[in-house]
Amino acid sequence: MYKEKEPFSRLTLESSYGTKQIVEWDHEDISIDDILDAFYGILIGATWHPQTILQAMQEFAEEKLEALGCKTTTNEE
Repeated sequence: MYKEKEPFSRLTLESSYGTKQIVEWDHEDISIDDILDAFYGILIGATWHPQTILQAMQEFAEEKLEALGCKTTTNEE
């Protein structure tokens, strides 16, 4: 009997509203770009505006880089 191949990796966002956004990959060696693209797509599916997501990601990255002692540049300079 044929059994469908199970995904190796899965990223899921579930809400108390009963919605579920899922991205699955059929391999284990997913890249950080794959994960970030999937997360971005999930957030859009959860109705956040793309600009809001990207601005929040930028702020998150800048804060974390600063905590690591890395110099960051912004478009405001």
